[in-house]
Amino acid sequence: MKNVLAIFLFLFYGLNFAQDLSGVKIIVYPLNNNIDVKNDNLVKAKYYQDLLKNFGADIILINNAQHNFSLSQLAAIANQNEVDLFHAIDTRSLLEKDVDKNAIVIYNSFENFDIKDEGKLILDGISNSNRVNNKFLSENNEKEFANNFSFGLNAPGIISAVSQNNLLSGSSNKDFLKNEVWGYIRGLISFYEAKPFNKGFIAGVVTEKENKFNKNLAPLNNIKVTLKPGGKTYIGDFYNNGFFYFDSLQPGEYKLIYEAGTYSTDSAFVT
Repeated sequence: MKNVLAIFLFLFYGLNFAQDLSGVKIIVYPLNNNIDVKNDNLVKAKYYQDLLKNFGADIILINNAQHNFSLSQLAAIANQNEVDLFHAIDTRSLLEKDVDKNAIVIYNSFENFDIKDEGKLILDGISNSNRVNNKFLSENNEKEFANNFSFGLNAPGIISAVSQNNLLSGSSNKDFLKNEVWGYIRGLISFYEAKPFNKGFIAGVVTEKENKFNKNLAPLNNIKVTLKPGGKTYIGDFYNNGFFYFDSLQPGEYKLIYEAGTYSTDSAFVT
């Protein structure tokens, strides 16, 4: 029987509900300029909203399914609400021939506030979460993608975008999107120097352990991953991503047991 291999995307202990971001007002807008990723952006934004609320932040989420605002309209809303940060979320789909996964954060110039540092911390967070090949940090006037990102915004602002390949797409597994959102949170927590975390999650991808015909190990469908202690079970889907995710975990050592059809059962310990 063939063996399986688990590739851990991230082991993260996080979520201390200590109101560490109280007093911080953030407006979140999931971009909807691409129908293929519009829903993914909204899923990320809603999860982002939930986590930020748990940290005590004041959140304004603009639903992209209900509104398609221009950047100037978004700026007016942000200015009217006197937000501390404007964060637009995007996803970029990759063609099959594309092999590189990229992350980019574009920031606006803002006097008396080092938004570049905040943008870099968020970029580092999402790059680590999604295991991207390349990451780019850019001021708005350096990238055509941002167009006119300043758009009259009287507050710090960023646009974050991550590319997705076909083997691991948020469209096929919504839990995968949570990885990226935790990247945003790690960046904000670092920037605002919030308190240490005491809970977290384990996420990864179950693939073939070896394939002499293909150097790129294929993620497996219909996986079953069991977490011990606790007995939690994650059942994978049939969309060729092999992804699994366990959250709300206390710090400690865990054993993960992987099963996938005719493949041999395997396990690993994580701390």
